[in-house]
This record gives sequence, structure tokens and C-alpha cells, in this order.
Amino acid sequence: MPRKVKNDITGQRFGRLTAVQFIPDDTDYAKFLCVCDCGGEKIVAVQSLIRGLTASCGCIQKEARHLKKHGHSGSSRSKTYNSWAGMMDRCEWGGHPSYHIS
Repeated sequence: MPRKVKNDITGQRFGRLTAVQFIPDDTDYAKFLCVCDCGGEKIVAVQSLIRGLTASCGCIQKEARHLKKHGHSGSSRSKTYNSWAGMMDRCEWGGHPSYHIS
């Protein structure tokens, strides 16, 4: 038998999501259709909304991915980054014994 909603959160905002409609189903968790500020839609469990585990339709993660320029630098530097940084040390930055001053 489809679940009934205990706490109606219709119209409430959770991060970028606004709860629009209760979605009845046979699972243990009440779910709501939510509309994101970006226009996307997502069905989310009420617990995830209330506890703050879900704050958008996924657009926050997409935006965060675009903040990185290339992903090679940082704490886990790639072989490509290390090669480039070594070349810059030798040729441009002057931080290497092989740096040639003309």
C-alpha cells in the first residue's frame, strides 16, 4: 500500500530545492518532487532534505567541477603536472640549478 505523508513539507525550501509534491510509493521513506533554482527537478527522500544531505538537483556539483582549471595540481600532482613544473623551474622560474641566466 502506498505510503502517506506524515509531515507535509510542500512549499518549503531546502538549499536550492523547493518541495513541490509528495510522491506516494511502497518504500520505507517518504519522497517529494523538488524543483531546483536552476530549473531542474529531482525526487528526494524527506530525510535527506531535512538533514541537509541533498541541497540541489546536482547543479552544485557540476558548478564545483568547473572551478578547477585542469585538475593536475594540488595535493596529488600528476606526472604531467610534475613534468610541466620541472620545465618551468629550469626555463622560466629560476628555482632550479639548471636554470640558465643569459
